[in-house]
Amino acid sequence: MSAHTASQIKANAGAGANTNANQPIGSRAKTALNVSATFWLTIVIIGQVAFAIFIAGFYGVSSVQGNFAAWAKNTTLLKGYVAGDSTGNLFFAAHMLIAVVIASCGVLQLIPQIRARAAAFHRWNGRIFMLAIGGQCEWAVSHMDQENDCESGWCVCH
Repeated sequence: MSAHTASQIKANAGAGANTNANQPIGSRAKTALNVSATFWLTIVIIGQVAFAIFIAGFYGVSSVQGNFAAWAKNTTLLKGYVAGDSTGNLFFAAHMLIAVVIASCGVLQLIPQIRARAAAFHRWNGRIFMLAIGGQCEWAVSHMDQENDCESGWCVCH
């Protein structure tokens, strides 16, 4: 028996009925980390894709049909469609479009195969993602009406 095998046996002595008892501890840890990272990435991808499909399906379809009043069906929004508020409705539509871009580009940034095999695409996708995030944040901060938004519960100003 080699010294390496003997040290593995000593390291795994307390493993009991562990089926991976013949693997070095570092190898098992790496496998566990890879499995958990893959699981996490899968859940994130499913969530982001579902979110992008919901936004595009709910708001995109009703917008293309010209049925902006359908936005009011989403009762979780404080303000969706507001009759007569063309500017507010336009900005809300832009917000939803940018949300689809953020969700779609963001999930693509996390896929290791894209980073490895399509580096140029990954870089441009990242630039679009950061531009969308920056634009969304800049618009939100510059257009926040603190008095009205705080009264309606939109912010935690005080």
